[in-house]
Amino acid sequence: MPTTTGEYTVGFLATQFSLTGAIQVSRIVVDMSGNGDQTQFTLWLTNAIGPGTTQANVLLQSSLTFPAGWGVGVAAPANVFLSAGVYYIVLSSSQTVGTSGWVLASSVLSSSVGNITAQLFYTNGNNGTVVDSALPPASTFLAMPTNVGFPGAPPGAFPGLGPAFQIVGTVAH
Repeated sequence: MPTTTGEYTVGFLATQFSLTGAIQVSRIVVDMSGNGDQTQFTLWLTNAIGPGTTQANVLLQSSLTFPAGWGVGVAAPANVFLSAGVYYIVLSSSQTVGTSGWVLASSVLSSSVGNITAQLFYTNGNNGTVVDSALPPASTFLAMPTNVGFPGAPPGAFPGLGPAFQIVGTVAH
């Protein structure tokens, strides 16, 4: 996993990555925080987000548990073939208290087959967003400002950082 710093509380969050080559994905690891209360979240791997997204755009859906601790890698088993293209990881949770979240990366691991954006997207039913509880990836998402601060840190202390995740698999030839 990349090194980490800060976190975003999960409601409905998404991040984008692109692949320049095909891979057979064996698991997706998201770096999370939690208080050990066994709260669940769902990880979605999709090729689209926003209105118009349907179940056909969902490539993987996995129910996972927030960990006890900060910066803990939580793995979703996968057996998914991804060709070159743009993909999204969406996390959804019904938690009502901000005690768990998606940890931010402070570095990016190199890859021979892909690129990630440092952009995080969110939806919460405010600011023109529409929450689709039946299919969270179909919600209306907004880009999270990159100058968001965290308790004890000045605004803009973590510019350009995205959520920590790792796609694990083998390069398809």
